[in-house]
Amino acid sequence: MTVYETVGANTDDRQSVAPLKTQLFILSLRLAIETATKNEAFESREALQARKAALYKKLYSLCADLFQAPHRMQKGSLDEIKLAISSRLPLDEKLLGFHIVQSFVPIIGIQAAQRIVLMCAGTASSKADVTLFLEQG
Repeated sequence: MTVYETVGANTDDRQSVAPLKTQLFILSLRLAIETATKNEAFESREALQARKAALYKKLYSLCADLFQAPHRMQKGSLDEIKLAISSRLPLDEKLLGFHIVQSFVPIIGIQAAQRIVLMCAGTASSKADVTLFLEQG
């Protein structure tokens, strides 16, 4: 997806700004959720699975707040979230991961949040590429 924006007071004075580039990421929450629930006692396997699903839903909701338009996200498989982040500059994957971890700490704690894995999945050059990435299982 390439979006060009212009800035300036009037149409004669506008300058082109760098296009948005879309970088693709997979955010794996599996280890974080396992860590967050490992010391909790559950009456049944179903209760454990319900707790894990609730944590995933809460973390997904937080990500939705963090990555609003023009960014896109989609639930992935196996406790993953797929992110398509638009930016004019290349993103620092480690810095992005740090901010995500810090956002998740109040929900799952520092030890579990540090188990989050953010993986770069490349870049997208068109809206169709972004949609394909987000919709693939």
